[in-house]
Amino acid sequence: MASIAEPVQAQAPPAARAQPRPDFQIVPLVGLPIVAVVIVGMVVAIATNSLWALDFYHIVGGGLWTGIDLFLGLVLGPIMGSMSIPARVEFSTRLMPKMLLIMPTLVTMTLGAGFQLARSLGNLSANSPQHGWLVASYIVVGVMATIQPCWSRRTSRSCSSCASRSRTEPGSSG
Repeated sequence: MASIAEPVQAQAPPAARAQPRPDFQIVPLVGLPIVAVVIVGMVVAIATNSLWALDFYHIVGGGLWTGIDLFLGLVLGPIMGSMSIPARVEFSTRLMPKMLLIMPTLVTMTLGAGFQLARSLGNLSANSPQHGWLVASYIVVGVMATIQPCWSRRTSRSCSSCASRSRTEPGSSG
């Protein structure tokens, strides 16, 4: 005689259960007045055409932009790659809202002040002796902006499109 087994409800292991999302603000409102002061200061520097202020905004903004970008990519990136998924989520929910204010502000002040400096010093003119350096810097920034997303996707272990692409490439062991 055949017996019928009763259905057993499967429970997900504790690690696979949905983790509660940490509470966070996408745009930290506390930082908006600081961003406004920086942007207003840059607008005043551009309006008054103060070379000292434009140099300050361009060099400080560019230095901070580059430093933060390198620190995130070379130091925090590998650290985050070795963290567990819940730890990455918690870390990202604390870091990214701040970066949402910091990085666009730095980019705006660097590029705005730099363009105004190039315009007022005559470097935008094609017959300027510094024009070649300016064009070279545009090319470097353009190439880096193009290859950086491809490189970061390629090195990411969690990128499904790169993982599937590496399985189909000839000679790949993945």
